[in-house]
Amino acid sequence: MKILPPWQIALPVMAAAGAAGVGLAAFVHRDRPGPHYTLPERLGDFDYLFHPGESAGVVVALHDHGSTPQEILDAASSSKLSVVAPWAREGYVWFSPGGEGPGGAPMPASAEDAAAELVTMLEDLRDAWPGNVYIAGHGAGADVAYALAADARPGLAQKVIGSSGRLPSGPVVTPTLAIHGRNDARVPYQPFADAAAQRVSQGEPLSIVPLTNVTGSFTGALLLRWIKALQRLAT
Repeated sequence: MKILPPWQIALPVMAAAGAAGVGLAAFVHRDRPGPHYTLPERLGDFDYLFHPGESAGVVVALHDHGSTPQEILDAASSSKLSVVAPWAREGYVWFSPGGEGPGGAPMPASAEDAAAELVTMLEDLRDAWPGNVYIAGHGAGADVAYALAADARPGLAQKVIGSSGRLPSGPVVTPTLAIHGRNDARVPYQPFADAAAQRVSQGEPLSIVPLTNVTGSFTGALLLRWIKALQRLAT
């Protein structure tokens, strides 16, 4: 089956980026016709890596605990998807129960707390990027992505995609697609699917793509699933 690149079905670009006035530019995408995408050196309080693809929309990709944005960019390098991959505030960990990080440093105690810290980053990105913003996450990054899907503030993102994540404590309000392995070792599939089905029955915009022989590890193949999911969500 041929997988179409997501920019072929993305919504039209909303505005030119040149008028954004975002200060010092760390990344300027000028290698193709059309709008120039200029991003600031930091988004909110976060450092990040950027893969300048050809898509009108940009994906904010959240790494798992113990992983890095570089792993996501390595997987994205063969795609034409534009990806912003922020570093967790504590380097490799988004949150820790008890709110204490390495060496006793304070940090978010939950996925919801980590999501709240990412709101300013998403607002900065929306100011700088002329197209749609999507959120994708894997593992603990999916926990945070799902928590952002439950944030009622309008316009943070058009769609959310997660893999091997835990559903948020509050109701999902942003259309969300959960890619989840039937053999997932981190979040067992059946309880996750049952909880998701209950939410769907209550009207939450949530759907699941079950995968066979997937245990939760992030791979390039999983990134392709994200791309395919973006196509499905953007229609």
